[in-house]
Amino acid sequence: FNADADKRDEIRARYIGGKKYLFCTVCRISKEKNLGFILSALAAFKEAAGDCFRHLIIGEGNLRAGMSKLAKDMGTEDNVIFIGNVANDSLGAYYAATDLFLFASKTETQGIVLLEAMASGTPVVALRASGVSDVVDDGLNGLMTEENEKDFAQAMFAMLAQSGKAAAAARK
Repeated sequence: FNADADKRDEIRARYIGGKKYLFCTVCRISKEKNLGFILSALAAFKEAAGDCFRHLIIGEGNLRAGMSKLAKDMGTEDNVIFIGNVANDSLGAYYAATDLFLFASKTETQGIVLLEAMASGTPVVALRASGVSDVVDDGLNGLMTEENEKDFAQAMFAMLAQSGKAAAAARK
């Protein structure tokens, strides 16, 4: 997960679209990944912060069309970009290009994507759940919340404030 700096910067430039922040989620787009919650939290974040971010959803699944419609219904269709599957050897650059990794699954046993995000230097905001609490040291390498969109959005603000200078310096 030592991302090539040029590839990382190219990904960031391609997707950020003049916004301040770039977030991502890597998951199979299925019910157990709780992506609808992330979309709701992004709508809460947008309501509080304005139109200042893009969010990459990396992965495929049977709920992709439904999640795309939900993003539109929530007014975040211009903020949420469904990337589809990405080759494993490119994932590190995607993680490294983003400011936060967002995670809402409540049924993880290992949380591999959490470890991948952290290995790329990307802080995590996640729902408190089994598997997640085994990986995320709340307040150190990420923040965990209960399943409440406004609390999750607030954790995003807090993590951005905590990691902002470090993330910006790492990209230079």
